[in-house]
Amino acid sequence: MRGSFGFSVGFVLSLLGSVVFAIKEPRTGINFPDKMKGSSLSKLGVRTKGPIKVYAVGQYDESFLLKMSYSIGAEKMSSALADALKPRCKDSGAITEFKDMMLKGLPDGAKK
Repeated sequence: MRGSFGFSVGFVLSLLGSVVFAIKEPRTGINFPDKMKGSSLSKLGVRTKGPIKVYAVGQYDESFLLKMSYSIGAEKMSSALADALKPRCKDSGAITEFKDMMLKGLPDGAKK
């Protein structure tokens, strides 16, 4: 009996070591893993358009994870992001390149 107890405790501890915890972004209710590719979640944010919460984004050490609140087409998504960049970036060529890359990267749009 003692041997099986030790095995059970060890098994449970090994499972806990591989558990990924989720952190809920409070305004959208969207869950983000506390770790991604070895990096820890450091910040959460929400993009709103009027009263609509469009997407939530999590910042990890050197990357971002964007999760949509609603499904959206590629053209609408890339145009909206390009429009948001225009006041912050005066290089129109860079914005056009960004939009083109988004269209190529989202051939089926952005799913919820």
